[in-house]
Amino acid sequence: MRRSFQLRGTIGSVNAFNGCAVGVAVEADTAQSVAAKFEAARTAQPAWAAAGFAHRAACVAKFKALLAENADELASLLSAEVGKPLAHAKGEIANTGPRIQFFLDNVEKHMADELAAPESSGTHEVVRSEALGVLGNVSAWNFPYFVGANVWAPVSDERRGKTS
Repeated sequence: MRRSFQLRGTIGSVNAFNGCAVGVAVEADTAQSVAAKFEAARTAQPAWAAAGFAHRAACVAKFKALLAENADELASLLSAEVGKPLAHAKGEIANTGPRIQFFLDNVEKHMADELAAPESSGTHEVVRSEALGVLGNVSAWNFPYFVGANVWAPVSDERRGKTS
């Protein structure tokens, strides 16, 4: 049996240690608002895919730089929202940068076409990665930056060209 539900109102974040509100509450999504966001992402995806590897990689690198630049503020917010010690939150933020760099350094070569049969075989077989389109990511609550980067950081490959 399939069940569905709709959230109404707002969603807030509460400090796990002291119960105080963190940040501001946001409107809860509905099926309609999620569908509209999906359509907006799907509409934008071809332009993102066509932008070229260098542009997408530069966008990902800019995020990595902003993450490092704002590490203390982001770690404080992460600590308050999920209740992890501040040192652990700082560690997650710090370790997300190298994870993003791994993708920046490797995604292009790992996503390149591979010849699956030798030229002498008389066949032409190629293993090719193709775009997945729009992806959604509900990240782990306790490592949202680090785990989330596994989903969106590879967007720098032109055949994947996804938006998250």
